[in-house]
Amino acid sequence: MIELLISMAILALLLAILVPNFLNQKANADLKLAAQNFAEDLKYAREIGISTGSAVIDFTKYPAGSSSGYEIQNSEGALLKAAGLQNITITTPSGITSVTFNSKGSADNGGDFTLTASKTGKNYVINLTLLGGRVKLR
Repeated sequence: MIELLISMAILALLLAILVPNFLNQKANADLKLAAQNFAEDLKYAREIGISTGSAVIDFTKYPAGSSSGYEIQNSEGALLKAAGLQNITITTPSGITSVTFNSKGSADNGGDFTLTASKTGKNYVINLTLLGGRVKLR
């Protein structure tokens, strides 16, 4: 009987240590995936801008139930993609609310976009250059 209690106590101790670490690793993995997707979506919007004349990423619109996100629209204003993020915030450079790519691939706004996991505080920075619309994940 005592052996069972000792085994249960050891198991409880291991769970108390491992579960928070697992949750932090999951939050960090979710953040990395969101940052990679955001960088790819910036590139996608740039390609749409080049092919149709303009494309807009609007940071004020995102799917219901999300804590942050963005929408990508083409030159006619048609919704191409909506991305919602949970427990991740996007901080835009100088508080900009949108980025428009033109037919040459250049952006009207640029700088460092920061994605931060609310649970861990870890962040990734995506840099967008104005001239040429180059995207770099750091």
